[in-house]
Amino acid sequence: QTEDSDYINQLENARGSPKTKCSRNEIRTRRENSAINYEEAKNVLCPYIGYKGVECLGSITRGRNLIAENATRLPIGVGMTLDITTGTLLLPALEYIYLGNNYWTDPISNTTYQAPRGVTFPTFSENDNQPVARVFLTATELSNEWKYEKLRGSWLGGEFGHSKSLADIYSRFFSNNQATAITQKPYVLYRLRVENLRLNKYAKQAIAQLPTTYNETLYNDFLRNWGTHIVQQSLIGGMHEQQVLFKDCIFSFNGAITSDNLDDYLKKDILSETLGNSFYADRRKISVDHWLGGDSTEKNETRWQQILVDNPALLKIEEYVPWSDVIEIDPDVRNNLRKMIQSRTAAADKVRIDEENQMNEQRVNGSFLTKTGSIGLLNNGQCDIIPATFGSVKDCSEGCPTNTQININDDFLNNQQLWYVRDETTGFIRARARIDGRTILEGPTVNAGGSSITTG
Repeated sequence: QTEDSDYINQLENARGSPKTKCSRNEIRTRRENSAINYEEAKNVLCPYIGYKGVECLGSITRGRNLIAENATRLPIGVGMTLDITTGTLLLPALEYIYLGNNYWTDPISNTTYQAPRGVTFPTFSENDNQPVARVFLTATELSNEWKYEKLRGSWLGGEFGHSKSLADIYSRFFSNNQATAITQKPYVLYRLRVENLRLNKYAKQAIAQLPTTYNETLYNDFLRNWGTHIVQQSLIGGMHEQQVLFKDCIFSFNGAITSDNLDDYLKKDILSETLGNSFYADRRKISVDHWLGGDSTEKNETRWQQILVDNPALLKIEEYVPWSDVIEIDPDVRNNLRKMIQSRTAAADKVRIDEENQMNEQRVNGSFLTKTGSIGLLNNGQCDIIPATFGSVKDCSEGCPTNTQININDDFLNNQQLWYVRDETTGFIRARARIDGRTILEGPTVNAGGSSITTG
């Protein structure tokens, strides 16, 4: 009995009595209350302007679904929340009061719309309406676009709105020796800005459910529903957007395509102007060609612009503020929000870095294996593209023949066999022409499997 009593005393000293109220129940209660408030918030705060037009949590709002009393109110285009790790737009967090003489008039229809008090209209210039082409030769370059925009404190719309995984980007746009370009032609209606970040009652209720003591579950729930940042300045209007796929070896063919003239061709594509270069036109595929905002099915550009004001799109988020910088929030809660946002972004960055390292390893290993590509034969200004399969570095570091016969020029024999060599260090490929065992001509060393050689 004495031993049993001593053992019981040890247990009691090592661990106190259980709490009469379980903290898990408190967490459950807070989560249930937040869910109820969030459902009500969706009914009141939707719709708002999204990347493709007026939306509610990713669901496109068709037609004029604003209630009658709001028919002349400007669609909400600032104060929405943003998850900086994904680009997802979430519910507006700010209070919108439609009082006073804050109006904007559509220059096309002359219709006047009322804007919320405190929302201003910074000026925009014609430069904001110019087409912009962005070329990406690797999946990492495209993925970096989201990273660099985040570092600049902004976020692009259109195809750049939602960030994508590196593996998805590679499989969709860069496999099979392809590269991609995205061209955007904006049609700006107005620029919006709000200085006073006064929260609406639903955002306040969500904040009130957060304890001053850090709880990862509750704070993660908040960020999932209300994002990491609040949009403070945005560019609103419509956009014509194209995404082009092309063989990444087009830059290798003796200057037939340069980065400068490719930029020019991409802009001519979206403006429906004559390209004047069949080499580019024959080797590019327009995989995306759509209109954002307005009526996306309208084929007449003039009519599309006339109804754009009723269903505008978010062209660019120019400034945003993290929840941890909203001054009306309790300082302890702000610190916890800052900690959770940093944890969330760090986790997203780690996933991206791991994907990049894995892809680089696969690319390095794959660059030494058999691969498909093209050989360009430039003869009197005419470039002929010949598909080819290139053997492994192990088999072709000293050279391998192709099935292609070429005519070098009048000084040498005709119908000479075209060869290629694989670099032992990088796996890169170089076209080579041989005559009587001697190397006569060599093309540039390239990674894409698209070396070229001049035949006349």
